[in-house]
Amino acid sequence: MAKKSIETKYQKLTDVEHVLLRPSMYIGSVAIHTGEQYLYDGEKVTVEEVNYNPGFIKIFDEIVSNSVDEHRRNPKLNEIRVTINLDTTEISVWDNGGIPVEKHPFTDNMGKRTAAKITPAKRGFTEISFFPDLERFKMRLIDEKSFQILFKRCLDLVACNNKLTLKLTKIKDSIKSEFLLKFKSFEEYIQLYAEEYFFEETRDWKIGFAKSENGFQNVSFVNSVHTKDGGTHVEYITNQLITQLREM
Repeated sequence: MAKKSIETKYQKLTDVEHVLLRPSMYIGSVAIHTGEQYLYDGEKVTVEEVNYNPGFIKIFDEIVSNSVDEHRRNPKLNEIRVTINLDTTEISVWDNGGIPVEKHPFTDNMGKRTAAKITPAKRGFTEISFFPDLERFKMRLIDEKSFQILFKRCLDLVACNNKLTLKLTKIKDSIKSEFLLKFKSFEEYIQLYAEEYFFEETRDWKIGFAKSENGFQNVSFVNSVHTKDGGTHVEYITNQLITQLREM
């Protein structure tokens, strides 16, 4: 067996090259997964087994979460607009915060860049628009199930931040559909999952319990970030509940 050359064994990569070569270190798996996801059908949230790409969901989540984080620091940022164009695959996230970011178009995974084009605006805002490199996610298009997952993620964000309004626009076959997402409280969000439930709210926690038909299930968030696999915060609550039930 031939010995690998030092040039083959060790390579110096730029930051962009490293991300493209080992994306799982930054955004998770870029392979298509089959698994259960909570989806919103227009009235209720239900569990459905779907094909989806975790990395693709993550790159959307990273951008829209930046707007939510800025809202938590600056309550004057209270409006987010998300546009998902299924025809062109363009995704746009707009907020009324106006953080000091200048526009700089980039293509080919930031490998090619053009000069910035800056124009004055009458109001402060921040907008990020991008075309996902779907080939790297083993995707040909943004399908309906992927859109529903992104829709549910927008729903989660306004549920965790009831002073935030999110306007979601979907474009498919040149037809525009608009959805205004807002909750008065986290308890209102829980009602999408179950009609009968117990709800408790403190300064640091918002917790709902309901009957499960398929063993233990959880939907949890930390600082508005969806923790799909639960975590110590979920164990902290469930252990207390189990202890009390055992005593009873």
